[in-house]
Amino acid sequence: MTNDKTWIRGLQNGESEALRAVYSAYKNELFSLALVLGRDRARAEDALQDVFVHLARKGRLLTIRDNLKGYLAMCVANRIRFYHRRERPGSSLAAREQIEDTVQPEAYLCRQESTEQVRNALESLPDNQREVIVLHLHSGLTFKAIAEQQDVSINTVQSRYRYGLVKLRTLLNGEMER
Repeated sequence: MTNDKTWIRGLQNGESEALRAVYSAYKNELFSLALVLGRDRARAEDALQDVFVHLARKGRLLTIRDNLKGYLAMCVANRIRFYHRRERPGSSLAAREQIEDTVQPEAYLCRQESTEQVRNALESLPDNQREVIVLHLHSGLTFKAIAEQQDVSINTVQSRYRYGLVKLRTLLNGEMER
C-alpha cells in the first residue's frame, strides 16, 4: 500500500518511472483477472494494454488515494465488460494457460484437469456472478468497492457472490464425481 501512494503521486506528476513500476508490479495479476473475465487471451492482452495506455494518458487526473491495484482491477473489469457488450454473446474462445514444461507429467495433467474444471465452471456462471467472485477472491476487492463500481447495492453484490459460489460448488462437485 505504501508503494501505491508513491506510485499514485508519481503518476499524478507524469513520471514514466512510476508507470513502469506499476506495470511491473501488477501486470501479471491484472492479466490473470482479464483472462478469467474475458475468457480469451487476446482479449485479456487488449484489456490490459487499454488500461495502461489510459493510465499513461490520464495518470495526472487520478483521484484515488490508495489501493491502486483495486482501482486497476476495476478498470480491467470495466474494459472486459465493454468488450462483452460490443461483441455478440458466445463469441469468445476458452482461455488457455501455458504451464511450464519443467513440471512433472503426472502433476501437470492433474493440475491441468483441475484448472480446466474450475475455468469451465467459472465460464458457465452468469457474467455478473463471475465478475464479483473474481474481483473479490482474485483481486481482493471488498464487496463495498465492487458495489460502488457496479453501481448496485452491497446486498446485490453479496447475493451475486453467494449464488455464484453455490453454482460453482454444484458444478465442481458434479465434475469431481464423474
